[in-house]
Amino acid sequence: MEYFLGIDIGGTKVAVSLWSEAAQLLDKLRFEMIPGQTPTEVFDQLIQGGQALLAKHHILNLKSIGISSAGPIDVTAGVIVDAPNLPGWKNVQIVAPFKKAFGVPVRLENDANAAALAEWQFGAGRGHRSLIYITLSSGVGGGLIINNQLWAGFRGNAGEVGHIVLEPEGKLCACGFRGCWEAYCGGKNVQKDL
Repeated sequence: MEYFLGIDIGGTKVAVSLWSEAAQLLDKLRFEMIPGQTPTEVFDQLIQGGQALLAKHHILNLKSIGISSAGPIDVTAGVIVDAPNLPGWKNVQIVAPFKKAFGVPVRLENDANAAALAEWQFGAGRGHRSLIYITLSSGVGGGLIINNQLWAGFRGNAGEVGHIVLEPEGKLCACGFRGCWEAYCGGKNVQKDL
């Protein structure tokens, strides 16, 4: 049996999970994202969490790690480019620390794309050739499956609907533009309005 770690980097929480090759969730740890926490501090926490899960379940044969992160990201370079919901995380190399710590292949994917893939393979999208997945969380994102393939675009950010401008003179978004969908519907912004 082969095993996999899943890492999720979001604006309000981070998580590490342990999976079997049959896509069965075996265990997970979740940590709140603390304002001002550096990427290195977050990665260290996740690496230690992953090591703890492997030790707890006596797993020696980790196959690979998948990382989902808020975008925009560069999947080819393994970098978080400048995610609006991760202040200060600009051009952060995310793949290398996990590859070094665990010695296995590591793949980075936009969080909405990863969710779209999971929904297409295991959820409500199963058996369909195409779908769009919209996530409303700390931010707003989207992932596209077209003709049985993830349509991620050049750097993995195709389908990112959160920064479509709905109102050119609207609310300021964390990305620097005005009137983005995320400025109105992202969890961090909705909380401010309540």
